[in-house]
This record gives sequence, structure tokens and C-alpha cells, in this order.
Amino acid sequence: MCRLYGNVFDAIVMVLIISPLVWEHHYILTIPLIIWVILTQGKQKPWRVGVAAFLICAIPIFDVYPFSYHRIAGLLLLLSASRAEIPAKPIHNSQLTILN
Repeated sequence: MCRLYGNVFDAIVMVLIISPLVWEHHYILTIPLIIWVILTQGKQKPWRVGVAAFLICAIPIFDVYPFSYHRIAGLLLLLSASRAEIPAKPIHNSQLTILN
């Protein structure tokens, strides 16, 4: 199920990165992603998640070229914070338990 969430959020992020012209109207699509990242990665990466949420939600849109892409920068930062961590030790079949 977690893989499904990751795929859905990756698709939403890709749509928002591809179409920056409608970015100011569709940033509302990132609210579930922000909530999911806060719940899953908030304790491990609090500064990254907080700064990304601030860049996306708190700063209004303006039309000064290099500074107007703060929402896309926040989106990429949030996407990097949502990356799943690879466990240090691989899980073997003998360690798995089957619940009846």
C-alpha cells in the first residue's frame, strides 16, 4: 500500500513540475503529500520537511524571475524528504512471520 502512495505522489509531483504555468492554481494538490511526508518523515527530517512546506504554502506567488520558483524548489525538497530509506540489514525469509 505504501508503494501505491509513493507512486501517486510521484505522479502528482511530476504533473506539477511539467506544468509550472498552472502551478499557482494547483498547489492545493500538494497538501496530501505534505501531510503524508510530515507523518512519515517528520521526525527524521524535520527541517527539510518544514522548509519545504513553508516554501510551498506560506510564500505567495510573485513574478520576479529567479525568486518566483520557490514552490517548485519546495516541491523538489519535499520529494527528496519523502524518499524511502533502505534498511541497513536485508530482511530474509526466515525473519518474516506469517500471521494467521
